[in-house]
Amino acid sequence: MSETIRIAGDEKEIADRIAVCLPNGGDTVQTCLTGEDALKRIRETPPDLAVFDATLPDRDGFSCFSAGIS
Repeated sequence: MSETIRIAGDEKEIADRIAVCLPNGGDTVQTCLTGEDALKRIRETPPDLAVFDATLPDRDGFSCFSAGIS
C-alpha cells in the first residue's frame, strides 16, 4: 500500500535526508520549505503522515499541525 508523506522543514538538506529515510516501497514523499506551502499542499491532498520542523521561517510547526488537522 502506497502512503503519502509530507515533510516541512526550512533546511532543505535535512528535509531531503529525512525524505530518503522515511519511504517504504512505493511511498510518495514531498518536502516543503515553509509552513504555508505545507498547509496549502495538505489542504489540496491530505497526506498519510506529516512531519513539521518546530521552527519554520513563516510559522512554527505546532501551529501548522493544528491548522492542518482542523
